[in-house]
Amino acid sequence: MHDKIVKLAKDFVAIENNETDLMFVILHNKETGEPNSDARIIFGKGPHAVLIKNDDHAVILDFIDKDIIKLMSKKEHAIITEIEYNEDLIKYNLSKTFEKDELYKLFEAAEARHALKACYEITLEKIHDFDDRFMHFIDKELEGK
Repeated sequence: MHDKIVKLAKDFVAIENNETDLMFVILHNKETGEPNSDARIIFGKGPHAVLIKNDDHAVILDFIDKDIIKLMSKKEHAIITEIEYNEDLIKYNLSKTFEKDELYKLFEAAEARHALKACYEITLEKIHDFDDRFMHFIDKELEGK
């Protein structure tokens, strides 16, 4: 048996466009594996969520804006875009502001700089006691350190 790999998304952004599509742009990490057809985000009422990419890999999305959590509760699906955050993209982003109605600007910027690594749809799954279970998991992880 091998260990499951759980990584913290060091940086991510969640954006809704005018058509009410919700996109999470996260940094690509080779260690988090490829998403399967059951990839999903599980979440509760609080600011934490977990992107489960496949049976062995998950990414923690921490401190999600409360308005985005409310929006997630009303949706069944979202888009995940994974980018490689290279120096060109950092410089480009520092000079731009990405408003809601410019959802694909970051996507286009990443693609133009060969930084786009993956784009896929996931299911959003709200779990009643997720927040308690999440905090219990984190407390257990911290005890082991």
